[in-house]
Amino acid sequence: MKIVEVTVNVKGLTPTMKLNLANHIYSSVNGNSNFTALFPTAATLLTVTNGFSTALSNQKKGDKTSTATMKDALHKMMRTLKAMAACVEYLSNDNETIALSSGFSIKVHGVKTSGPLTLSHGAVSGTINLVHKSIRGASYKWQYSPDPITATSWVDAGSTTVVKNSISGLIPGKVYWFRVATIKGRTQSNWGTAVSLMVL
Repeated sequence: MKIVEVTVNVKGLTPTMKLNLANHIYSSVNGNSNFTALFPTAATLLTVTNGFSTALSNQKKGDKTSTATMKDALHKMMRTLKAMAACVEYLSNDNETIALSSGFSIKVHGVKTSGPLTLSHGAVSGTINLVHKSIRGASYKWQYSPDPITATSWVDAGSTTVVKNSISGLIPGKVYWFRVATIKGRTQSNWGTAVSLMVL
């Protein structure tokens, strides 16, 4: 059985990148017919996102009060996003297309893969870092695709003998899919489950 998990992947993101992600999700769910029963609502997300944006703009380096206000606003925004992700996952009912229309990232379970693939945003805009579970004696072949995936949309991103790769030159604000296959000797595994992330 295929299981679609909706995630809030903010590892390595700066506060500004987190704000951009929240704004992208708001734009994606606001007026989206798939999520008329969404809770927290898009309006709630907009309120806490605007609150964080104001607090971030007002933060002064070295000022404890403005920094505390910013952190509190960030906590409220992230709490709202996590609750919304859970609701999106429920309303999507394991439908990848519906889940992705929310602007959140997803993981797909229940499909045979070459191993876990973890994504994170790079320090430079338009860059995604990929990490695969280490397999002794294996090399790794990487691919990415803009959303939506088609039969011809996959782009080769090279092969490595290490478990990490970095793909740059991607378009900020767009969702991309990433996958990896392992190679041992002359044998290549099936492609692992594709994992998506919006580029910042």
